Formats: sequence, structure tokens, C-alpha cells
Amino acid sequence: MSPREAADGGEGVPGRGAAPSGTGPEPGPGSGPGSGSPSAPLPGAGPGSEPGAGPGSGTPAPGSGPGSGGTAGSASEPASPPASPSAPRQSATTVHRLDRLPRGGGSEGPSVREGSSRLWQRSELRIGGRDRGYGVTVPARSSVTVDLGGDCTSFEALAGVDDLTALRGAVRFSVYGDGVRLWESGVVRRGEEPVPVHVPLTGVRTLRLVVEPNGLLDSVVMAGWARARIGCR
Repeated sequence: MSPREAADGGEGVPGRGAAPSGTGPEPGPGSGPGSGSPSAPLPGAGPGSEPGAGPGSGTPAPGSGPGSGGTAGSASEPASPPASPSAPRQSATTVHRLDRLPRGGGSEGPSVREGSSRLWQRSELRIGGRDRGYGVTVPARSSVTVDLGGDCTSFEALAGVDDLTALRGAVRFSVYGDGVRLWESGVVRRGEEPVPVHVPLTGVRTLRLVVEPNGLLDSVVMAGWARARIGCR
């Protein structure tokens, strides 16, 4: 060895105490191709993805995605429509049957005026071969006046010839309110169907029911006001 080499401690001499040139440091674990054991991937992580993100990621966040039980993305319930205003309450109607009206007044509500034709109260008034229910039978020439005594709205009945009439006969019916004729029938004969009667009475104070014979021989006919009733408030 030369004195220079001894002074340098043998550095720079190939093969003596130095690694060959160009050799890098020993690769650490898991670095580079051919390195030691590869590092294990993070649980649930796909290629180049962060944990829990992308396809194959772990459990999705609660409430996310279709069908989730969370509240995110769910449609809100429609609001209830406003309640409609209630209709005004109408006054109740009281029905007064003609066959039960008192005679001569003295009580509240409708009453038959004194001097009216006689009324025969019937529970099974037959007209046209059928039982028409309650009602009154009057002579063929008759007039019945009813003082309404309040706010009444209607008069309803079935008008016809009572089957108790022995012979064939015919009559005509009329309804008056405060002296004005409000309704009239045509000629009604024995055995025919009764004629429906519906007469408004709003503002009327006095009701009058009139029956007239159709001919001279019809004065013996018995006429019937079946199911005759007055509606009042």
C-alpha cells in the first residue's frame, strides 16, 4: 500500500471496505417491485379510494340511498285541506194533521174556525180502492177555514172521492190563502186515483179548503182530504 492510500484509510480502492458504486440503500419493507411482504389494503377500500368511498365500500351512512329508514329525502305529508264552513242551521218544521186540529182556537198553532163544515175524522180513508191512511171526509159542498196562527210554510194532501160514496159522482177541490185561490184540481170522480196537493203557505194567515160538486146530482158525494197536513216553523 502506498503512503497516500494508507492516509486515505483505503477509501477509493475497489473491493476494500466500501460498497460497489451505484448500489443504493437497501429497500425498506414493502417498497418497490420484488420488495418484501406487500402492505395489506385497508378494510373495504377499493383501488385508489378512501376508506368507505366508491364501489365496494363499507356500510353506507345511515339514512342514505333509496329505501333507507332515515328522514333525508323522504316526501313530506300533504297538508290537510281547510275545513269547509258549516251550513246555517234551518228551523225545524212542525207538522199539524188536519184531522187533529182543535176547533175554535184557544191554542197555539193552526185551528179550525167555528162555522166551518163538519169534518169526519178518518183513520183508514179509502180512495180509488186503496187505503190512503189518515184524513178527513167532508160533504161535496163544503168549506173548511183554518187559522194558521203562526209561520206556516205548506199544505199537503191527497184529494179524491171517498169510496163510501154509494153512487158514481164527481167533485172539484180548491185551496185558498187569505181569500186568494192558490190551487185547484180538475174534475175528480169516484174510483179514480187521488190528486196530490202541495201548496206553499209562506206569509199566509188563513187557509180555506173548498169542495164543490161537479153537477147537480153530485151533492151527495163524500169527498176526502187524505193525509192532509200543515207544515209550520
